[in-house]
Amino acid sequence: MENQNFEKNRLVFLDQFNNLYQKNRFPDALALAQERLKVLPMDADAYVAVGEAQIAMAHLEESQQMLCELENRISALTYVFARMGELYAKKGYAKEAQLCYQQYLTFNPSAETSLGLTSQRTPFEELQKKENKINQEDDVPASDHLINTLSGWLTNIHRIKTHAANNQ
Repeated sequence: MENQNFEKNRLVFLDQFNNLYQKNRFPDALALAQERLKVLPMDADAYVAVGEAQIAMAHLEESQQMLCELENRISALTYVFARMGELYAKKGYAKEAQLCYQQYLTFNPSAETSLGLTSQRTPFEELQKKENKINQEDDVPASDHLINTLSGWLTNIHRIKTHAANNQ
């Protein structure tokens, strides 16, 4: 039921935004999107709408600043994967730990070259050894919803950055 309400509200928001945008009421469209972000601070549609309105008004610095802030938020959220990997590893759940670390590295590829993934310095090499012990048949995805959400955000960020770069 909650998912249906969210999707219904999402579609209403997108319809309202597109209506304002098509009428070239960009400040109103921007305000609508910013209000949605106040209620739903991690809403991908609202971020895209904010960026679209800012680009339409040639507020490229603001759109780039928004993208940087969003990138920082997403980066901070990916830390959850590293920390959960540590917690799984401490309890002996090697497969689950490896899945978490793989997701962390997907979002933070440069972390692989560091000695550790978090402040407690869990070596990446140690995790790779544990991965060899994991049964390859047990390919259970971890946190599909979160992964899909983060992937969607990253796709939207790339789309907005490309659009902004093309309109400079």
